[in-house]
Amino acid sequence: MNPAQLELLRALCETAAPAGREGAMVERMRHLFASAGADPCVDWLGNVTARFGGDGAAILFHAHMDEIGFVVRTVTADGFLRVERLGGVGRRSALGSPVSLLARGGVVEGVVGLQSHHLASPSEQFTVPPVEDWYLDIGAESAEAVAALGVGIGTFAAFAPNFRELGSSRVSSKALDNRVGCWVLAELARRFSDDPPRLPVALLANVQEEFHLRGLIPAVTDAKPEVAVGLDITPAADTPDLIGRNSIRLGAGPAVKIMDFHGRGSLNGLLVPERLVEWIESAAASQGIETQREVVVGVVTDGTYLPSLGIPSAAVSIPARYTHSPCEVVSLSDVLRAADLCEALARGERPSFVQ
Repeated sequence: MNPAQLELLRALCETAAPAGREGAMVERMRHLFASAGADPCVDWLGNVTARFGGDGAAILFHAHMDEIGFVVRTVTADGFLRVERLGGVGRRSALGSPVSLLARGGVVEGVVGLQSHHLASPSEQFTVPPVEDWYLDIGAESAEAVAALGVGIGTFAAFAPNFRELGSSRVSSKALDNRVGCWVLAELARRFSDDPPRLPVALLANVQEEFHLRGLIPAVTDAKPEVAVGLDITPAADTPDLIGRNSIRLGAGPAVKIMDFHGRGSLNGLLVPERLVEWIESAAASQGIETQREVVVGVVTDGTYLPSLGIPSAAVSIPARYTHSPCEVVSLSDVLRAADLCEALARGERPSFVQ
């Protein structure tokens, strides 16, 4: 990435936009699309759609804007905030992390409370307290002091900004899931501004993936695409603790999704039709773009609901380490090649079964 591209990724990651309160990201993506010459539409839920290359949408590229976070459920008399998680906040990594609360008067800083190591019993040092016992500390000494800061029941919070460069080609930050996907959308818009794609393309930055996976449905229903390609992260298993869990690794290119499956709760997942896999891999090969294949259990993204709407759905995933933690890590080369691959799809041929 060049310096301007890296700074855009930093700005996207440092924007606080927990699920259900994506307004700051809505404005960022609307501005980025408009700066590329599009006339973006923002629907009632906050989804931002931009069109390039003509009317309609032969291909819809979608990426969610929201991030995992917290919402205050009660305030204690002595000024602590009991919270609920927004999305799958990692239980092991969240405790002790700095957070930013979207208070009425602006951002209020805080931390996720963590029992003092010196006072923890031996058993407590090796366990994670239940979410019901979690709390945020914003430096207030009473419920009245909390209220004076513009914080109360229903205040949303996200992990605090912490973007860092690691070595020459990787970055660490909160919310790389899925600001890398939003970065790809913005990069596609920039490339399409002067050189429109061969096919009519819609770019959708959508809301509420982390909460219930369905925030994009109103916008997708309106766009009526012939095929949808989701842009999101996928967990890499190239660290010492995960070797063998899957074949995804950083720096080996974007992953072409074959299957994901949550395996819990709703049991949702996506099986990508073989012809769509071939379409994506053929476009990658034509441009010399190295790709991986993604088969993963424990992950589900918002493309899972699109086939039930009659929309063929595929996905291009960016490998990430330490997912759903405050310190996710990606390779910048994988992010760039994901944009190259999506551009190749937009400038190529329709999938064989789409007339």
